[in-house]
Amino acid sequence: MDLYAHTDLAHIKSYIPPCSSLFVIIDRAVKSYLKEMELPECKVIAITADEHHKSLGSVERIYKRLLKMGADRESFIIGIGGGVVSDIAGFVAATYMRGVRFGLVPTTPLAQADAAVGGKNGVNLLGYKNIIGTIRQGEWIYLSSRFFATLSQRQLCDGFTEILKTFIITDGSLYRESADFFASYNSLSDSHKERLNKIIATCAAHKLRIVESDQFERGCRRFLNLGHTFGHAIERIVADSSDNEISHGEAVSIGLMVAAKLSLKIGKCSSSFVAQLTEDFNRIGLPTESPYPLNLLAEYISMDKKRVAGKIHFILPLDFGKVEDYLVDMSLLKKMITEL
Repeated sequence: MDLYAHTDLAHIKSYIPPCSSLFVIIDRAVKSYLKEMELPECKVIAITADEHHKSLGSVERIYKRLLKMGADRESFIIGIGGGVVSDIAGFVAATYMRGVRFGLVPTTPLAQADAAVGGKNGVNLLGYKNIIGTIRQGEWIYLSSRFFATLSQRQLCDGFTEILKTFIITDGSLYRESADFFASYNSLSDSHKERLNKIIATCAAHKLRIVESDQFERGCRRFLNLGHTFGHAIERIVADSSDNEISHGEAVSIGLMVAAKLSLKIGKCSSSFVAQLTEDFNRIGLPTESPYPLNLLAEYISMDKKRVAGKIHFILPLDFGKVEDYLVDMSLLKKMITEL
């Protein structure tokens, strides 16, 4: 998979390979950007991109439209939108006619730094995130800060969480630089947008290197789940309670802090590390405390898809730039959580 980073959108067309036909799956909210892309002749499928529509039913409707519009095995699909579109477009491309080529144009910092990178494509079932999916790499990802002008601070912070998570895993100095920058980020500043674009591109490159060395998550790719075990549990509780007040990035932020506190409890990290992490997240505006009792989170992690034979690979942060894959019995993990 190739990464391309530009501030404008006009270069996208130069990365489209020869194909029998071009299809675009796009979030309705960003459809107006199509004019700037100056794409060659293509057929557009606009979708409502939210977690409720990230389902097998939505995928089936897209399959039917592709069939009706004549998509074949030599067609090329471009997915344009946030993380939901990246997941849906990648899943459709990976499974339609046993797989067609595709590229992604993620439109949020969260999607650019995480969801669109790595080839994981999936949909939700019964409130469980990405429980049905594939691992299949696209041809390329196109990164641009052009889309960020219309995003809220909350949407930006969702991306900041995933960037910080990646640098906690891979590079302590980049973590420090990014945390300080995010705490002072000004969405109206062109220079800040350019710098954010570079940080995202660096983050995506770090993640891609991990993915390419462990595509099917048998080793170091598991590190990228830092914060997600508890984060997904929070999202599952939100889905069950019809509470939409917690975003993915916020859930991961909280999950990462729970993981850090658990790491401290069992002697894997220092109290100064947890204190610095808490201070940084607070300065940026990321949540650090769970709105739900930890014993409730413990119950929900039992359905995490990373569990195998009663055990789970739980990622513990040890320091900035250092994490550990901690294989632990599920019942013991639940006990430790409730004692935090």
